[in-house]
Amino acid sequence: MTEPMPETMEDEHGRIYCKDHQKETCNICRMSFEMPNRLREEELGLRPKRSDVEKVADDIALMIKSLRNMTAAGPRPDIQVGAGAMGRGLLKDAIGKLKRLKNGGSGGIEEALNNAMEKEFGKERLTLIDMQSIGEETSTWDV
Repeated sequence: MTEPMPETMEDEHGRIYCKDHQKETCNICRMSFEMPNRLREEELGLRPKRSDVEKVADDIALMIKSLRNMTAAGPRPDIQVGAGAMGRGLLKDAIGKLKRLKNGGSGGIEEALNNAMEKEFGKERLTLIDMQSIGEETSTWDV
């Protein structure tokens, strides 16, 4: 049986929080509103807008972390098979987009990836990726 989604509340800027605990990331409700709240802050000018490279790098880091966390959570074949395949497909697409941005002359890609991985993994960023490893791993993918 699926648990109902916890109730949410919004602040004066439209950022979302869990209603019961008034947290952006709530371990009790198992909800995180970080990404929509950051996007809302960008829309309102409360935070500088990210470049296309930064957006894709953030997506890649988040997908890697999500796939890793799904695996670490233990066996749930009913969820993991479909979600894992979808996540790997989305990751492949994001890496392809990043490669196209690099080929189009966009700079700052390695720095954006490093920043995104640092943000998602902190000191635990042993999984840090760079453009060379992305190129080697995905050279046979159709993107």
